[in-house]
Amino acid sequence: MLKELGVILLIMIVLVIIGNIWFDIVDGILEKIKNLITGNNNKTVWHEFPENKDKNNHY
Repeated sequence: MLKELGVILLIMIVLVIIGNIWFDIVDGILEKIKNLITGNNNKTVWHEFPENKDKNNHY
């Protein structure tokens, strides 16, 4: 019984590791395809922070 639980746990751990590796490979391939199609190689930020000014227009 305990040996069977250990085998099941080991199989689940191996599946998670393989899944993470698979995700990284597919994500990398899709990113390269996206860069080839768009030609945009520079990374842009999602949101730029506004400039903070006090009441005397100092930064």
